[in-house]
Amino acid sequence: MQLVRQVQIKASEILDKITFLSKNLYNAATYTVRQRFFKDRHWIRYNELYNVLKTHDAYQKLKTTCGSHPPQQFLKQVDSNFKGFFNSLKEWKKNPAKFQGIPKLPYYKRKNGQNVVYFTSLQCRLKEGFVLLTEKMEKLRFPRIKTDLKSVKGVRIVPFGDRYNVELIYDYESRDLHLNDINALGIDLGINNIVTASDNMGNKPLIIKGGVIKSINQFYNKQLSKYKSMAKKCNKMEMTNRIKKLHRKRNNKVKDFFHKTSRKVVNYCISNNIGSIIIGYNERWKQEINIGKKNNQNFVSVPFLKLVQQIEYKSEMVGIIVIRTSEEYTSQMCSSCGVIRKANRKYRGLYVCKDCGMVLNADVNASINILQKEIPKSRWIGDRGCLNRPLVLKI
Repeated sequence: MQLVRQVQIKASEILDKITFLSKNLYNAATYTVRQRFFKDRHWIRYNELYNVLKTHDAYQKLKTTCGSHPPQQFLKQVDSNFKGFFNSLKEWKKNPAKFQGIPKLPYYKRKNGQNVVYFTSLQCRLKEGFVLLTEKMEKLRFPRIKTDLKSVKGVRIVPFGDRYNVELIYDYESRDLHLNDINALGIDLGINNIVTASDNMGNKPLIIKGGVIKSINQFYNKQLSKYKSMAKKCNKMEMTNRIKKLHRKRNNKVKDFFHKTSRKVVNYCISNNIGSIIIGYNERWKQEINIGKKNNQNFVSVPFLKLVQQIEYKSEMVGIIVIRTSEEYTSQMCSSCGVIRKANRKYRGLYVCKDCGMVLNADVNASINILQKEIPKSRWIGDRGCLNRPLVLKI
């Protein structure tokens, strides 16, 4: 499997230049494909697109600065974007319910914007613990990136607020720990408890508190509102360097918290010989959520998909199977008797079933229901009708 290691570096003249030139070529290629499609419904593929644009000013400028490989990668990127559009259009015609609307043609990037720059393995090498790019980039004083990796398959330069992410792509040989895949862990995602997990082996449920992410978002939203108001009054700008810095710091904190959380989940599975994870996740959470104005803002501000993806790739590294399943009605259903009643959710944190008398943590109940969707024969309730006290972690 391929992994990515990110290194953040300060903006520089050469980075600003190559990402701007990248944007110019991307827009030129997108324009060429769009206009040909509008004219005679013909889809220009990569080979034809290359022949049309290889003498274009945007292509030649990027080639002169970065070498021949990055411009070719951008043309392949545009070809891939349009391929995705046409595939989505075919799928939409067959099943419109899977989409929120008609798929739209790939559009241009902002005139003063930037785009990712990709260097292939032929253009990057390791020397004395540093990643070096082409001689052209060395002459332009491209910053050296220190790393402990043994090999690099490619390098991406990604604009990130007021800085740049240098993404080092490398091969990782996953090691299967041969964990018991009959042992499974159900995960419910939330705000106050970012992760609530229950297994089918009778262990204590695991709860990882979400106060950190709420605090990060609260500060971010407050400062963003302040900075936007100041920018509008002073210079009528929507984006300033201070806002870019705020975006970057917030995203870094969220990413760090999610990495630590996903690592805790995977380590819990390893220590308890759990080989399967079932995560409750709905594709259109953010579009369909309606839990009050304040709660909606908190919920939408948390990128749950990133957390799910981090759990998935860390699990793949050790041979753990991850399944996504719908979490519909898991908060209202009793995990003991199966009765669905909204009134059983007394208040945040407590679930009381009027039919069977079971009382337990509401998020634990939801995580059990998520797991029972995939493993219905699991037994959760002990002889006395109660669960072990959850293991609560703060990160």
